[in-house]
Amino acid sequence: MGGLQTQGAWTRQQGRWSGVHLALDPLAARGLLGMPAAELAPGADGHTTVEADAVLPREVRALADRLARLTRFEHAAARVHGGGHRNLTDLAHATGHADLAHLDAEWRDLIGCSPTTWLAQERRNVHAEEETVGADSGP
Repeated sequence: MGGLQTQGAWTRQQGRWSGVHLALDPLAARGLLGMPAAELAPGADGHTTVEADAVLPREVRALADRLARLTRFEHAAARVHGGGHRNLTDLAHATGHADLAHLDAEWRDLIGCSPTTWLAQERRNVHAEEETVGADSGP
């Protein structure tokens, strides 16, 4: 996390990353981040970098974890639905799960069923939609 600054700054880092720019009043920064503004003031090089874990509230870190979890689920669901996997064990590894048991547990926790059950229900829904569309369309 970059610290207090009075002008724009460049941030360079190897690899992929993302960030959010948030402009805060010094008093608001202390209230939100829980540390005095002096700890966020630029150093001799004109920059300040503070680890996000040191200043972000636990709720914000938990939200980030939940969003990453939901993103992983959506990626896996798209691959299951699209048939982009050889088997569920390969899918588990490809989507960042330690093994099939962890993939299965996460799906049960998030949507209440296993990937296999979800896929069967999705296929049933798709077939029902196709039959309804076909019945509604006339000559």
